[in-house]
Amino acid sequence: MSTKRSKQVHCVHFLTKMAIRDFTTLHILMRKLFEIVLWFIVSLPVCLLYTDNTADWGDDWAGYYAEASHVAHGLPIGQTHFRFFDYNDHYAPPCYPAGYPLLLAPVVAQTGLNMEALGWYMCLWTGLWIALSATFIRRRLGIVAAICGTGIFLLSPYILETKGRLWSDIPFSFFVLAALWMYQGRSRPVYAIVSGGCMGIAIAIRSAGAVVLLAVCIDACLSYATERRRLPLSSLLIMSGAVMAILAVRLLYPVPSDSYYARQLGAATWRSIAANAHTYLLSFDHYIAGGSAMLTSEVHTITWLILAGIITGMVTWRQERLPALTIVLMLVLIIIFPDTQDMRYMIPLLPIMALYMLAALRALHSRVGHIAYLVPVLLLLWAGLLHADQYRTLWHRRHSPHTYGPFTATSQKGLAEVRAMVPGRCLILCRWPRVAGLLTDRDCCVIPEGDLAHQLTSLSIARPDYVLSIEERDAEMTDRIAAAHGDSIVYNANGFRLYRCRPWP
Repeated sequence: MSTKRSKQVHCVHFLTKMAIRDFTTLHILMRKLFEIVLWFIVSLPVCLLYTDNTADWGDDWAGYYAEASHVAHGLPIGQTHFRFFDYNDHYAPPCYPAGYPLLLAPVVAQTGLNMEALGWYMCLWTGLWIALSATFIRRRLGIVAAICGTGIFLLSPYILETKGRLWSDIPFSFFVLAALWMYQGRSRPVYAIVSGGCMGIAIAIRSAGAVVLLAVCIDACLSYATERRRLPLSSLLIMSGAVMAILAVRLLYPVPSDSYYARQLGAATWRSIAANAHTYLLSFDHYIAGGSAMLTSEVHTITWLILAGIITGMVTWRQERLPALTIVLMLVLIIIFPDTQDMRYMIPLLPIMALYMLAALRALHSRVGHIAYLVPVLLLLWAGLLHADQYRTLWHRRHSPHTYGPFTATSQKGLAEVRAMVPGRCLILCRWPRVAGLLTDRDCCVIPEGDLAHQLTSLSIARPDYVLSIEERDAEMTDRIAAAHGDSIVYNANGFRLYRCRPWP
């Protein structure tokens, strides 16, 4: 009887201990979330300084919106007006991953194609990312470092100008950073599962999120090799959380499978890799300088010193390996990937770069004293002065009318007339097919690469019925094909030319 009583007491003690631990974990998590909310409130006025409530002809946004609209209306996510053919390997995949369209779908369901509302929605995501970045740095290096790091790396004119666009970069960056943030507390099961879930959501937004999961595997293997410990349970929980998130998205909203990204990576050469590395170095230099002509040589020198500080911090600051592994693997991936996009692909790395640069400066404290704390403050002031003119320009542009792109009054009228002239089942050849398909409600395909003979051979597969030339962007390319295989011009007004094609062999 006493043994049974002892077991009951032991069971109650164990359950009480687990309840206290879970309550403590929840309490700590709520405190962290409250801090993020405070940083978000502080960053929101900056995020609302300017929003780009329109879009240009570069049509990533149109692909995301079309898929979000299909999700909002219960349609198959992959059946948009963009027609994919094998010849356009270098243009875009047949369908984007479902993660970002799922985030847009609630707003799209309420507002439709309202670029202003969608722009404000993306501003909120930018504020959340900045708030999480500040919390991420503050927890490791203090509040001064958090303010300076976010000010120097995240509040640049580039981020403030593009934050309202329908790009997946900011939400992707948010979930990558959330995964790294929660990973630090992975000894607690809740943190490990949430960290893995954030990695899974990042992968559902962009396939590049898989590098974070790979970094976790490398970190676990390094821990096993250097410390001779068994692989921790947290690694299994992280993987489980990631797999559950990925499966939930892909099972509920399947997208057409394609080897687009594998083909892109497979097409890389040593020459293209070296060219991409040089391009990204110049992009980072331009990002820090903000395009300013002030003190050009000094600006470049400080940019290189910042890069040196980031590398020094990655080598010397050994409290965490995962952020450094994430930087290395992400840079390797985007350098191999042939399509460079200025700073877009490097946005997820900006908070981590800020962390390591500030960690390197913190390491100087033992040698140079408190003057090491002044360096990030001086860098913040320097960045503010350097970008002052661009901040003023953004402020004055906040109510500027649309003078370029598919949402000007002229373009809207022209696209409406094209829609009226093209029968519903016809296929339009266009340089920007996702924008044209979305705004004309007609199926569109992209112009092949190569010389004219190769283009016509490829188009014999697609067999378009019309060719649409947009005067604002790359009209020469479409006009050349229309001259070679066009039958007649059926519309020429409002910045558009629509040609009917001859029958294809």
